[in-house]
Amino acid sequence: MLRFFFFFLFSINLFSQAKKVAGDQEAYNPKELEQIIKNEIDKSKDNIPIKFGAFIDTYYSHNLNKPKITERNYTTQAVRNDEVNINLAHIDAKMESDNVRGRVALQFGTSVNANYIPETSNQKYSNQLSVRNIQEAYAGIRLGKKTWLDGGIYFGHIGFESWISGYNWIYTRALVLDYVPYYSSGFRLSHDVSDKLKLQFHLMNGWSIITDNNKNKSFGFQLSYRPIHHFLFTYNLFVGNEMPTSTAVNTLGQVSLEGRGNERQTRYYHNFIGHYDISEKVMIAASFDVGFQRSPYKQDYEPIISGIASSTFNYNFASSPYIQRETSNTFKQWYNGTIWITYKFLENWRISGRLERYIDRENINVPQAKESAIYSQYPYTTRKAAGYKTQNGFQVSGISIGLDYMVSEIALLRFEAKELKSMDPIFDYKGSNDLSRVERIFVTAISVKY
Repeated sequence: MLRFFFFFLFSINLFSQAKKVAGDQEAYNPKELEQIIKNEIDKSKDNIPIKFGAFIDTYYSHNLNKPKITERNYTTQAVRNDEVNINLAHIDAKMESDNVRGRVALQFGTSVNANYIPETSNQKYSNQLSVRNIQEAYAGIRLGKKTWLDGGIYFGHIGFESWISGYNWIYTRALVLDYVPYYSSGFRLSHDVSDKLKLQFHLMNGWSIITDNNKNKSFGFQLSYRPIHHFLFTYNLFVGNEMPTSTAVNTLGQVSLEGRGNERQTRYYHNFIGHYDISEKVMIAASFDVGFQRSPYKQDYEPIISGIASSTFNYNFASSPYIQRETSNTFKQWYNGTIWITYKFLENWRISGRLERYIDRENINVPQAKESAIYSQYPYTTRKAAGYKTQNGFQVSGISIGLDYMVSEIALLRFEAKELKSMDPIFDYKGSNDLSRVERIFVTAISVKY
């Protein structure tokens, strides 16, 4: 598999060499060029700059809530309760020469299984059955001295923390990073304006999806600016329609995408990051995220029209005097703020902390996993007496403290204590038919990278 991937990468660079062998004035069919290029690869394979790597992240997560279920909701990291497992493991091969570059990484682990759930499709020729094991698979060509164009599957551009836990200050990822794309499928154009200013432009299938679910493409942008050596400011943008398109299957079993009128749900996501190295031992970072998504419908308050409809068609609009219209200019919003700090207090030891607050009142970006019985079974008076008046969506605060022993440049022994507190009961809890407002976990992990 790797041989064919690198054949694709090297063919771009070696095509020019093939032209020299064939002669500029002679015409060759693709099969002849294939043999010329293959021979050139065989002759130069000892000089190909390929670097192989591997990463293994093992963990044990203890949930102090001691829920009956074996998996945690609202996360993809350390998702299994009370068992030793593989969070992420991958092997990769990457290369970069003067004019071409690329990377292939194959992966597995519990975070992979949790993160690729949206990759479902009834399109039989899509990559849905194999994409979860592809961490990255992209090829790139140099368009200018400081300009690259990459295409394929690559890491998402939004956020401060990496998917690969060994690069992060704290073992688990922040809530905000669990709900932005881990990966993208598309084209990435990057350009270094100067040593201080770098830009990226992305054309993607969509928000954290490889097998496209509608006819629209999404746009991404990144600005990275380092005004002084110790400070880096990053701005990330995503714009795209997140309304899945319905599909139809003809008599031959072929799938086509069908439009659904004006039901567009365009998403606008802004991510601001500041990272400052106070010293070689102390570093801080902060991010603020805000998302907007257009509502597919709007509800207009029309008591007169609804009353006429009620009398004409014998409908009862007494409890809902609203008319639903197909187009909407209203947007639903969500926000997040996160702060990180890390301190290397000994040569091989560091301690890190993270504070976060996530507000998604209408569950636009964070779906509700379960509904508390206090809302579904009890009347308003009972809920009010218990302190729960109305549902508040996903409004969660978090605090995490991590302690790392850096065994060597390639190995980490990690410990983390984490508490999440919600306005509503949303977390599974031991010996209870209802949910809890608090979740506390303790994680131990070992990671090795090569």
